[in-house]
Amino acid sequence: FLVTKKWRIEIMAEEVDEDNGISFVTAIERRYVETCLIDKEVLTLPQMYGNDRTIELIGLEKRLNALIEADVSRMNITCCGSDCHSLIQALRHTKTLILSNNLLTDWPEVAKIVANIECLTDLVLIPKSEELDLHSFKAIKTLVIDNMDYDWNDILWCAQMWPNIERLDVWGNRVTELKSPHYRGMASRLWPNIERLDVWGNRVTELKSPHVFTQLIHLSLCNNSIEEWHHVCRLATLPNLKTLNVSDCKLNSIHFDDSDAKQKTKLFPRLEFLSIGNNNLKTWRDVSELNKLQKLDQLFIKNNPISEMMRRDAEIAYLRKTNKIYETAKSLGDEKLHEFINENPTFESILLKFGKPFGSESISKAEIEKKKFLTIKLRNPFDNEKCVEKKIPASISIINLKTIVRKLFEIDYNYDINLLWTSKDFECPLDKESQNLNFYSIENGDTILVNIQ
Repeated sequence: FLVTKKWRIEIMAEEVDEDNGISFVTAIERRYVETCLIDKEVLTLPQMYGNDRTIELIGLEKRLNALIEADVSRMNITCCGSDCHSLIQALRHTKTLILSNNLLTDWPEVAKIVANIECLTDLVLIPKSEELDLHSFKAIKTLVIDNMDYDWNDILWCAQMWPNIERLDVWGNRVTELKSPHYRGMASRLWPNIERLDVWGNRVTELKSPHVFTQLIHLSLCNNSIEEWHHVCRLATLPNLKTLNVSDCKLNSIHFDDSDAKQKTKLFPRLEFLSIGNNNLKTWRDVSELNKLQKLDQLFIKNNPISEMMRRDAEIAYLRKTNKIYETAKSLGDEKLHEFINENPTFESILLKFGKPFGSESISKAEIEKKKFLTIKLRNPFDNEKCVEKKIPASISIINLKTIVRKLFEIDYNYDINLLWTSKDFECPLDKESQNLNFYSIENGDTILVNIQ
């Protein structure tokens, strides 16, 4: 097969600095044009017998038309090049185009190259890679690769370069999941010493037991979209994890399915600090589930719907405990009162918020004995305002009081009961089932309304 330098279509090769790369047009010209050795269009071949034989060489246009596979790999191509329409038309029968190991950086430029190659069915694009000296980073202990637009696969691929890091921060990337490499053998070689990982502000929605973190102690997943607690539980396989931050992760509930209410979970055996702030936890059950953790010592729960209830209860308890000291200081004059306020600067604002606690005055032992039993009125507005006056122990819990109410008013267990304590102009829901009547400072003659749902 003879080739020629002269061809019937014109190619305007761009002048491109070879240090910065060349155009696709120039690459085609160099690989399929400049390699030819014959510059004549017609050859005359002498014959041993008879007249000379004349051969007309096939032009480049016809040659490119017959080109099924065009390979311009490893030619430092950076762009399509201008005035390439006629060249691409000549490649209209090409089915395979290999652009591997070049310097193309964006899809629009690739689109210009392939736009008019009508029969193209196979496109090979492999990014240009360079040999890395993996020993160059062996001394690095802390690595921060924030806002690099990396996903987790990118980070795993790069991990072989940082075999000895102890802390890795990947804030603000495109991480959507934490998982181990596909090959377990590779997992054992990655990050054998890493103790701290921060994946704050990514897009993590799923966790898949990342076995590469056998030595991990501190993990922060703050500001992601995990939502489901069972994803968090997949981290329980990390044997040395002591600190876990899942704040601002849109968590709606917490539950450990492997244990009953009075048992300890086998998950997170070494976890000591847990941050679950800025989530959507709404019930006490979520918090009580954390009591199953074997070694939990510190819990951060601020800015959940339930945390406001916790603050309210804490302020009421503080008010009940401190009010007697406040009354004593007040009776001793301005100097003692000023001294009390300096030591308890928030007391008066809490007192103004909730009012003076009931039963805060000092009482004698005889009065205490009298208060062991209370006579209260139980009223059911849904049963013709039926009212029952009953003497009950002041130490009875709210949940046991509900049982008594069910029997008195013959309320079926298919219905829920809510109790509302009313005293003069004051109303308070009795929503702490584990607390007793003394907790609410209920007194003789008070009324409790029974609401059935």
